[in-house]
Amino acid sequence: MKFFGTVLTVVVLVAIAGCQADGETASAQVQRVRVVTVALGPGQPAIRASGLLEAKDQMQLAFKVGGVVARFYVDEGASVERGQVLARLEQTEVAAQVTQAREWAEKTARDRDRAERLYADSVITREQVEDARTAAAMAAAQLKTVEFNSGYSEIRAPANGTVLRRLAQERELVAAGTPVLVLSDAGRGFVVRAALADRAFLAVTLGDPVDVEFDAYPGRTFFGTVSQLTRAADPRTGTFDVEIKVAPQNAPLASGLVAKVAINPRRDTLALPRIPIGALVEGDQSRAWVFVVDSSGTHAKRRGIDVAFLDGDSVAVRTGIAAGDRIVTEGAAFIDDGSPILVASE
Repeated sequence: MKFFGTVLTVVVLVAIAGCQADGETASAQVQRVRVVTVALGPGQPAIRASGLLEAKDQMQLAFKVGGVVARFYVDEGASVERGQVLARLEQTEVAAQVTQAREWAEKTARDRDRAERLYADSVITREQVEDARTAAAMAAAQLKTVEFNSGYSEIRAPANGTVLRRLAQERELVAAGTPVLVLSDAGRGFVVRAALADRAFLAVTLGDPVDVEFDAYPGRTFFGTVSQLTRAADPRTGTFDVEIKVAPQNAPLASGLVAKVAINPRRDTLALPRIPIGALVEGDQSRAWVFVVDSSGTHAKRRGIDVAFLDGDSVAVRTGIAAGDRIVTEGAAFIDDGSPILVASE
């Protein structure tokens, strides 16, 4: 009895194995695949470059006169309002210059008045009275200049914005016109500034759509448009600057973010079918092959295509497929021409 029990067990196991093999063979006949519907895309590859995000209006603020920085009233990252005092120079020297200019203007004015009285009494010559008038006018002009400059011994915010950088410290001596603060005015939004080689630059026009990606937002694409083109190359690099206005899309943006841009030129109006590069099963220079889902949706047909160009992870196709065709993207390695398929997802 023990022998027959063993034999029966072996027979059952062989039968089960045979059923599993039949099931695996049957399932191998129909391959589950993923497909994508072919869509049209730009007829030329995107122009790719890197750049930095900045506020559209970014200003370097400086004192009009030189002196010792008395105080900064803001730190980096602070939000400021138009007219707010941001920094001030020591006023001792500035006030002394104003006092000196005012005293000199008053003295020359008295000299002019006395000269005119003496000239009226024929005591001095006309030339002397004219000299007195000139000296008074020059002193008055000098006073206006000093008073004007004293008004710029402090820095006020020219617009609402954010302090990006502080380029000096308190008690530091700065020369006239030396930037001490960098302020961004976010009222006009953010732009990416990138540099292009001459050939790529000539293909770009104002208003071209741009896909913008930031390292700070992995996997997310922001929409942009070309908003400004320079007409002179940078003498140091020989490249041309392009400004791209970026839509924030409810994301907190900040100056200095590293951006990767893909500009889609609109000059070439011809649209070509686009497919993922992973759909290619074989290639020979500009000739490649893909699997297309037939009209019944149950079989795959091998079809040759002519590749126009590669653009990132997509392929532009010149001939062989059309918009609306369904192309196998995953599972193509396990099927042949005419193989039955089951579309898992699209």
